[in-house]
Amino acid sequence: MAITANTNTYENTELAYGLVVLTLTQDNSSDNRHVLQIFNSNDEKIADLRQLPNEVGASHYNISRVLQAKVRMDPQAPPRDLFDGGESIFDWYFKVGSVNAAGNVTIDNTYSGSLDKIPLLSVIPGRKELDDDGFVNWQNYDDYVPKVDIQYNGANYYYASPMPELQKALTDRHYNTIGYNDITDGKPGASNNFINDGNETIYRIRGSVHDQTNTLQFLNRWRDGSDSFGSGINYFRLVTYTDSTEVADVYIDNISTNGGGPDLAVGDEEIPSGSYGMIGINFGDNNLNITDDLTHAYIWTAYNSSSAYTTDDDLRASVCYRIDFDDTECNDYDTINVRWMNSLGAWDYFAFRKKREKQVNVKRETYNTTNATWDKLQYRQRNYERGETVFRQVIDETHTANTRYLSDGESTYLENLYKSPDVQVDLNNNGGWKPVILTSNRYTQRSYRKDKLFQHTIQFRMANKPTAQGG
Repeated sequence: MAITANTNTYENTELAYGLVVLTLTQDNSSDNRHVLQIFNSNDEKIADLRQLPNEVGASHYNISRVLQAKVRMDPQAPPRDLFDGGESIFDWYFKVGSVNAAGNVTIDNTYSGSLDKIPLLSVIPGRKELDDDGFVNWQNYDDYVPKVDIQYNGANYYYASPMPELQKALTDRHYNTIGYNDITDGKPGASNNFINDGNETIYRIRGSVHDQTNTLQFLNRWRDGSDSFGSGINYFRLVTYTDSTEVADVYIDNISTNGGGPDLAVGDEEIPSGSYGMIGINFGDNNLNITDDLTHAYIWTAYNSSSAYTTDDDLRASVCYRIDFDDTECNDYDTINVRWMNSLGAWDYFAFRKKREKQVNVKRETYNTTNATWDKLQYRQRNYERGETVFRQVIDETHTANTRYLSDGESTYLENLYKSPDVQVDLNNNGGWKPVILTSNRYTQRSYRKDKLFQHTIQFRMANKPTAQGG
């Protein structure tokens, strides 16, 4: 009796939240239990699951809890232009087999990634929705993991051009898309090695401010046509403008000294694994290339077209993102920057720039003491000593923050904030991110048609309570 797994039920990169079901089947009937063993990249067993097959010889295992325990958002602010996925991506593989009545385990098959040079599966802390047919697959996986066309010239593998599928960033952001030919101010062209595929769609992120932290994160693990290559993103391209004037055209190599990896130097072509399976770029005040005079910028990822990679060997791997900066809105209050784990397991951001309030609630527990001279010849009340004494107090610090007036798309984007289990705030706009718990436990869907001008309000408390003296 050989036990096999249905490889159509998972992807090379999975989302941890939502059903992640592995199905085991056997080629003949048996009373033995099925065995599913899950391992990390160090070949350490992290789960051993066993159950009897059903009447048709199959067993189903929802391993989402196992995977969720292994991923979390990196709590630190990215210190450099690029940053890896940290603890938000985890590599794993699994074995299947059976166990008899005597407790003896027989392993029949081992399963990992489908790529020859990327042997492990990975998982990130995103969530999956149930589709109309009752399945919980990552339906748009191909949007985020480009399929590279690999060819062989007799000596080396090389990427064919152009890329057949451009990848998207791991974000729920609302885009005001615009056709490349419809852009009337500064835009990249032939001098920037930018090949416009017709009137290509440019993904426009509006409303960013120069002093706000912002990032875009991308999967660095690729699927390719030959199952033989997958070295990932070679560099990020950042082209900045003031109106129609180009300010800078910056290549940020995806190497460890820039915060990326796994390559130590340009041209290493290491296969991404572990935390390097996800790479992000800063495009806010934490990127020295973003200066106050800029009106907009373009970002895309790129890869090499041959084994002899050079910096100007520019073949795009991703769609093109345009960042529009807008500092003109009146700010009556100091900004509260908010970031949260989005539905794809990466960071999303929004600046709450209107009315903000802070409330402090102190809960005290006390006891009464007798502050008198019981041990003296004459009884006397000591008025300078306490009668009622505080032995414990807990301080809750809560905040209320408001957005500016929103578009319908921005309102939909912020719905993901309310759904997120991991929210952080930067109260002083200095990169000091602190975890919070949202106390706004419900939201109302709003739109201009229904609500005209509208804002969102969130309430939250600090996840770490302020230190209090006991009394």
